[in-house]
Amino acid sequence: MTGLKYRHLAVLPLAVAAASSLAQESNSLLGGGLLEEVVVTAQKREQKAIDVPIAIGTFSARDIVKTGALTLQDIDDFIVGFDAGDDTFTQTGYSVRGISSPNISTGGDPSVATFYDGVYLPRAATTVAFADMERVEVLKGPQGTLFGRNAAAGVVSLVPNAPSFETEGFARVRAGNYNLARVEGMVNVPVSDTFAVRANAIFNQRDGISDNQGPASFDAGEKGNWAARVAARWEPSDQTAFQLAIDVDHFDQAPPMALGLSPYALNTDPYSGNFENDVIEGEETRDMVGVTGKMFQDFNDEWSMTAIASYRQFETTNR
Repeated sequence: MTGLKYRHLAVLPLAVAAASSLAQESNSLLGGGLLEEVVVTAQKREQKAIDVPIAIGTFSARDIVKTGALTLQDIDDFIVGFDAGDDTFTQTGYSVRGISSPNISTGGDPSVATFYDGVYLPRAATTVAFADMERVEVLKGPQGTLFGRNAAAGVVSLVPNAPSFETEGFARVRAGNYNLARVEGMVNVPVSDTFAVRANAIFNQRDGISDNQGPASFDAGEKGNWAARVAARWEPSDQTAFQLAIDVDHFDQAPPMALGLSPYALNTDPYSGNFENDVIEGEETRDMVGVTGKMFQDFNDEWSMTAIASYRQFETTNR
């Protein structure tokens, strides 16, 4: 394969927001202004990050908007000690402080556990899109006491926004080179004083960064995905709450690029933008749907209980 086209993505974000709020955001190096309080759930309950005796890296909703991050692979440059591996969506391997596990197959158990909305994700499902995400937490060091197996090196926790009892919403459009187009929207509606619904969706598409001259149908780096989530919350009393969420996710992109012997591999022009790959019907896809139910119960100022039940089904291809 020859050298690729110039790979810098010049992104032009356009955003329209209506009564949107980014609660409990951190003042990261990406932002400015005053330092704000960061609330995390690293110990299975909401706490100020400064009060948690764990090394934590956080990535807030504001950080996600400013960087245009779409998945965990886009934020490892901003969290010290965290690496999101190579550019493959269905067999991604994360490492914390240099500790990782062999990436043998999609079904292999990792050393860094990934959780979405409090539920463990298998390796092939960890690259969920950052659609209406409240924050991402990276907990460094062994976390087996609170998070169980597969957390010997650490835990990555993705926390989507829960329904609130305020009317809010936003719409964002992002465009860039290689015909990058991303559209995202969210709406939150309190149906009554005790029941609220929140829905969001995101669509992302980008052309390849190098033209394939072989018989395969894809161009290197070509990506396409969309995701959506609907969540409902019912609070019959001040001490009790129920939440049900359904999320769907679809990825369809070119497989990881590989080196091969072809006339283009011997080209002396590193910016020719051509390569040749004969993998017939080569692709990397994932179709996924998940359902998560939660119950929250406060007994007093010191004791509370959270019960979670979840079902997730996905199908992947990687050729």
